[in-house]
Amino acid sequence: ILIIINYNLYIESRIDNMKKEFTGVSGFTVRLEDNEHLFVKSSITKENLHLAHLEWIKLGEVNSQGRGTFIIVTDDTTPFQIVFKKNQYDEMKELYEILLPYTKRLLFEKENNKLTILNKGNLDKKVRPMNKLNISPPYDSISFTDINSYQIVCDKQVINNDMLKNTASGKYIAGGVGSLIGALSSLNNGEYISNLQIKLNLNNFDKPCVYVNYITRNTKTNSEMAKDLIKMCDEDLAKLEIITKKEENNIPQENNTNDPIEEVKRLKELLDMGILFQEEFDKKKKELLNL
Repeated sequence: ILIIINYNLYIESRIDNMKKEFTGVSGFTVRLEDNEHLFVKSSITKENLHLAHLEWIKLGEVNSQGRGTFIIVTDDTTPFQIVFKKNQYDEMKELYEILLPYTKRLLFEKENNKLTILNKGNLDKKVRPMNKLNISPPYDSISFTDINSYQIVCDKQVINNDMLKNTASGKYIAGGVGSLIGALSSLNNGEYISNLQIKLNLNNFDKPCVYVNYITRNTKTNSEMAKDLIKMCDEDLAKLEIITKKEENNIPQENNTNDPIEEVKRLKELLDMGILFQEEFDKKKKELLNL
């Protein structure tokens, strides 16, 4: 069953870091409103959003002119670039460390067998008008046992598990981190990737699948952002493989003893091995087949 969870449980240890304001130069402001919401403002635009909707962040080093840039990519079209001074670097590093966990797509709770999805990439202006709070669900949760299988969708091309494990091209190794990078290379997507998702197929008729968004906009394949998000997706795939294999192993084997034909075959093997006498086999066979 798909449920909404309280993400505050995950960030409980960060409550003291909330309700802070970080200011760069030229009017750039980042304000942590509470445990779930973020306000970002530049000289030309501003945005309120759920922390879970953060897509990617990068803290740049200070250059020779004594300026650095903090890039914050939200589900809005234009990234925010916060310019800061050299003496503000430690403050920006603190902000970076606070925000980084929210850029994840999947949180794996092994103790509770639960997977939390941080939803990214809501560009529907009817659902979230410009400069208004993103009201789409910031996170969902499903049980490990709800996951039937998974696929990767990249620019409308589906990469299934068989393709990830295919070693014929020699470009990647089956069953390990790096599989996705090789699969994307084999697709020859070109200079840009506009969409990268994991599709989780669920054991749920009401909601048979869930999409996990990694790349949600036209992004250069060799850019730092694309490389980071592809690597994140690849690592999540490796964890999903562990989960699905574990669940497969936990499925009890089908008991064929209720099938009379299968049971007769089993008894015939015992007869051939000399464990049963012919008379015993014939008697049991008649009983099973109602002869």
